[in-house]
Amino acid sequence: MVSQMAQQPFAVIKDFMNDPMIKTKGIDPNLVGVSSNYFAVISHIQIDKTQVRLQSIIKRDAQSKVSVYSRQESLWYEKLSEKK
Repeated sequence: MVSQMAQQPFAVIKDFMNDPMIKTKGIDPNLVGVSSNYFAVISHIQIDKTQVRLQSIIKRDAQSKVSVYSRQESLWYEKLSEKK
């Protein structure tokens, strides 16, 4: 189901509820929603041979104030091809 959603996400809750994998589970459609106060922000930065990947989870509170909930950083060096 995840790979299916990556190719073509559900447009509306009704489409999700009619999916064969979900339809047989007896899920109450009144308990299904599409809202969130958490969002992922992924950044890729390259300076010379150094690359940094930064993944942040952002949280929005009841007053719409945004703050960083968590952050993960990956640092690696790129091997550049040499010109001959």
